[in-house]
Amino acid sequence: MSKQFNLFNTLTKQINLFGLLSIFIWTGMITAFAVRSTETLHKTTLRLAKKEAETQWFMDESYRKWAASYGGFYVPVDSKTLPSPYLSKVKHRDIITTYGDTLTLINPARSLRMLNEFNSTKYSFTGHITSLKLLRPENIPDDWEHRALLSFEKGATEVEDVVKDNGKLVYRLMKPLITQKSCLKCHGRQGYKVGDIRGGVSISIPLDEYLASEKKTEKAKIIAYTLIWLLGMIGIVVAWKIFNKKNKLLASARQDLQNSNSMLEKRVTERTNRLNQSNEMLTKEIAERKKAEFILKINEERYKGIIMSTASCIAVYEPVDGCSNFKFVEFNPMAEKAENISRDEVMGKLVSDVFPGVIDFGLFEVFQQVCKTGKPQHFPIGIYQDNRIKGYRENYVYKLSSGEIVAVYQDVTERKRHELAQEIVYNISNAVNSSKNVEDLIAQIQQEVSKVMDASNFYVALYDEKADTFLMPYYYDEKDNFTVAPAKNTLSKFVIKTGKSLLANSDVKKKLEQEGKLTRQGSRSKVWLGVPLKSEGIVIGVVAVQNYVDENAYTTKDVKMLEFIADQISISIQRKKNEDELREALNKAEEADRLKSAFLANMSHEIRTPMNGILGFAALLKEPDLSGEEIQKYTDVIQISGDRMLNIINNLIDISKIEAGQMKIYITSCNVNEQLQYLKMMFFPEVEKKQLTIHSVPGLPDTESIIKTDTEKLYAILTNLIKNAVKYTHEGSIEFGYIKKADALQFYVKDTGIGIPKNRQEAIFDRFVQADIEDRQVYEGAGLGLSISKAFVDMLGGRIWVESIEGEGSKFYFTIPYIPVSNDNNTSGMALQSDKQMNDKSVKKVNILIAEDEPVSTSYLAEITKAISNKIYYADNGVTALEQFEKHPDIDLILMDMKMPVMNGFEATKKIRETNKDIVIIAQTAYALKNDREKTLAAGCTDYIAKPVNKDELIKLIKKYI
Repeated sequence: MSKQFNLFNTLTKQINLFGLLSIFIWTGMITAFAVRSTETLHKTTLRLAKKEAETQWFMDESYRKWAASYGGFYVPVDSKTLPSPYLSKVKHRDIITTYGDTLTLINPARSLRMLNEFNSTKYSFTGHITSLKLLRPENIPDDWEHRALLSFEKGATEVEDVVKDNGKLVYRLMKPLITQKSCLKCHGRQGYKVGDIRGGVSISIPLDEYLASEKKTEKAKIIAYTLIWLLGMIGIVVAWKIFNKKNKLLASARQDLQNSNSMLEKRVTERTNRLNQSNEMLTKEIAERKKAEFILKINEERYKGIIMSTASCIAVYEPVDGCSNFKFVEFNPMAEKAENISRDEVMGKLVSDVFPGVIDFGLFEVFQQVCKTGKPQHFPIGIYQDNRIKGYRENYVYKLSSGEIVAVYQDVTERKRHELAQEIVYNISNAVNSSKNVEDLIAQIQQEVSKVMDASNFYVALYDEKADTFLMPYYYDEKDNFTVAPAKNTLSKFVIKTGKSLLANSDVKKKLEQEGKLTRQGSRSKVWLGVPLKSEGIVIGVVAVQNYVDENAYTTKDVKMLEFIADQISISIQRKKNEDELREALNKAEEADRLKSAFLANMSHEIRTPMNGILGFAALLKEPDLSGEEIQKYTDVIQISGDRMLNIINNLIDISKIEAGQMKIYITSCNVNEQLQYLKMMFFPEVEKKQLTIHSVPGLPDTESIIKTDTEKLYAILTNLIKNAVKYTHEGSIEFGYIKKADALQFYVKDTGIGIPKNRQEAIFDRFVQADIEDRQVYEGAGLGLSISKAFVDMLGGRIWVESIEGEGSKFYFTIPYIPVSNDNNTSGMALQSDKQMNDKSVKKVNILIAEDEPVSTSYLAEITKAISNKIYYADNGVTALEQFEKHPDIDLILMDMKMPVMNGFEATKKIRETNKDIVIIAQTAYALKNDREKTLAAGCTDYIAKPVNKDELIKLIKKYI
């Protein structure tokens, strides 16, 4: 019994000892875990601070490298961005834009300093760029930075520390700046070479928030560990009591179960140990899990705050299927703005589904490389495009310790568009020299514009204000093709009138149509963009693009881009047009010089030929013993040659008047049907001689054929055309007439002659061109008839053209305005009747004074007036003419030559009119280049006749007044 009691006491002591020991061990273990957790938490806090500092440092470094790669960038000058005196030796430090804005160059270091100053006002961290060799006093290092810079010179690559700043703990990180080639632009004069350490960038992260968060976490952990300790203590106490209770039960039953007591105690002990071990493991696992969850939550909230507030675009991805794809787990506001898509639309989706162009872009492969290697990569600027967006992106890709992939990137579309715009303007300027003509220039302009927007449907329209039309030297469109188009109520005309750009989608077009400002022309596009082209402030045309499929093909950014380019387009087109016009003027001058040379050679032949006939047969008339038949034959030759030479001279006079602008229009009543009948009668003998037939076809009744026009010019036009038809037709017929079309009469002259080659049908209306046709065989003429006819038609307000097939004949057309004469239908007939009556009546013999200084002309006039004269008096100058007139008051008629020595005919006529207002004075002159009739009538002459004087015309004129 005593033995059992001792055993019981011993066991009780052991249980008590084990309980106390368990309490001591449990308390020590929990304390150790709590201390360890506190240390780990503090280290984690410092790592988070360092991670934030490193992240900001890498962003600063990326920004600085980006700025350095472009040699800095330009910003408007204001109080914060005054021109840097340290860049005074840098070429183009300050520039002025085409809009008159002054920009100054900001170098990478200054821009980084300004960025750090900006960040320090917006965020808790601060950054500072510094160096031992300073350019700017603002960059002077503090003591800690000075020690860090000295460490870099000894080989250190990074310096970090926790220091007190104004009584507060701050985590400081500094890394060196390595001199690159682009840095030498500003820092080369300090003696730096590529690869040298020229300074460093320090990042200061205040630890207040971190330490506050650490204290909260530490307090929570202490509470957690206390709770765990209490649970453990409860377990131990419960176990202790259970063991004691069991021990008592075992003591009372030990008498019966002594043999099994040892085994039972052993089993209880083993079970207790296992329970303790399980309890410890469970407690530890719970503690670790809660700790991990808490730290993860803290980290996630911290990182999320940074991601959401940064100025860069950030997307975080979770690798899927061993880096074969990537799922969105974060997408910050800047990324939403750049990609025009919300965070909710991308979260949890695969990057290849949301951005299908990422594979072709090349960024997907970079994600995979970073995912597999863990090494960060810089993906340089490139253009990303899919069916939704298009833009330029620059990416920096990292892998987090969690395995997630982070893409930090910038949307540099606007910067690239600006650079492209500058390049396009430069290329368009150079295209003036490389292009062949305006059309080729605009084709090159289209290629340049297509670099920044859809220019698959592109045209340039130049405005003709007088005709209210658009001339389109270049029109490239998938549906329409215009070269000239009416301007009224078009989108292009709207731009011309307002002088402003227009982006017109279907709604805008519909509104303009309802307001009556737009009439549909050509195919209808989904969207149209037009920008005015200006020269010296005046709108001269429009450059336009359009899209038939996508109504959103153009935006306001495209409007601004096209406006920026349009100024250079206007300048280049104007320069090219000036070049083309100068080239065309030179070609025309050379062509005119060549044609005139050919014309003079032809005139030499044309004048010499009739002169040869006149002089040759005049000499033959002097031969004795000529028969009457021979005399008549020689006289006919002289008459034909004279008529031919007179026709040449008349043509030369007409063309000279036209070129000098002296040809006038005299509108009178004209019976067109009688003109046709007269022309038919006039050409009938010549046509009959060539065994041809001639027909005239009036297009109106006689009562409607009397119009207001210049009768002489209409007669000259028809005469020239019929004369050519007779000349070039050897068999067949000639037909001429007119028809009424709207408010015009359309005349035609049709023949079955030799025809005109296709390539000469426009040239025949040019002056002197007849003289340049080498294959004209023996056809006579100076080549002026058709050019005179064209000039007369233009003066009358019509147009002239020809249709011809070589070897089959020609048909000439011309139009003149139809202006009928009311209640005056018989005017022309009455005039013809009066002329006939005048020709038939006999004239009394008259006394004539011939005032002429040329003896040959005097003799000719005396001879042709012999039949109607009673007495003839002579004067060889104006003074003698006055003396004869005063001496012989019986003079009835004076034939006054206007060009005489001593006193000309104009002065003599004025003197005679001072004493006699009724005497008939008929002026005769060889002048033909000015308004001779008006001058002679103004001097006082009764009428006028031109030299050479035609006998029938002179007699008819005399009978008119005597």
